[in-house]
Amino acid sequence: MTAGMMPAGENDQGAANAAMPQPAPAFSAAPRSLIEELAALRNPGPAPAGWMAMCGAFLALSLIGVAIACYTGWRDHGWPAEYLQDGQWGTWLSAGPLMLSGLLGLGLAWRWRSLRRQRNFWLAAGLTLLFIAGDDLLRFHENFELMLVTRYDLPKEHPLVSRINDSVIILYGLIAAVYTYRNRQQLLRFPWACIALGIGGIWFAGMVICDVLHISATVEETMKVLATICILSAVLAIRRTADAWA
Repeated sequence: MTAGMMPAGENDQGAANAAMPQPAPAFSAAPRSLIEELAALRNPGPAPAGWMAMCGAFLALSLIGVAIACYTGWRDHGWPAEYLQDGQWGTWLSAGPLMLSGLLGLGLAWRWRSLRRQRNFWLAAGLTLLFIAGDDLLRFHENFELMLVTRYDLPKEHPLVSRINDSVIILYGLIAAVYTYRNRQQLLRFPWACIALGIGGIWFAGMVICDVLHISATVEETMKVLATICILSAVLAIRRTADAWA
């Protein structure tokens, strides 16, 4: 059958296949198990052009910002983490990368708008990242805890009540982990993004541990900033790779 005689449905499928992001060399043969998927990350191939320099610049700027925030917090209040707390200007050091990641994610959803699975994944990811950035700036989860305490007259000093805030953060992480795992085939095409997300997950886990155990607010907030830079780095890796494929 010639191309001109091909049914419309087959033409549409062919166009979708042509537009679909192509896997990186390390994933040319789709792994059949999680172990094989993780093992493939040992050979991620060359990084996207200019990506490492871009990530290094964002990381350096963020660490400089954290250092300035810690110094001014110690100078003005005797507490380095003062300006890194939610609602302070230092919150932009984590909310900014999340916001940029969300906007880039929405851009990827638009780029792959004709591909339902890719579009839906990046639309959900982009909106979620923007929501979390808003939470960081406007303290949604802290206000949620305050609302519960006020509405039900809960004792603030109770061990469970004082963990409501922490529970919301942990819930964010669990939802992100489950969603990413269930849609991992959308990310395995981009091994450098997977590596960045893995490192970001380690920083996030460290942040949660510091928060729950009240180890150090300064270390906790620094880990949060590093986790958001890793998320931004992952989205940038996908964006740069998609640009190279275009």
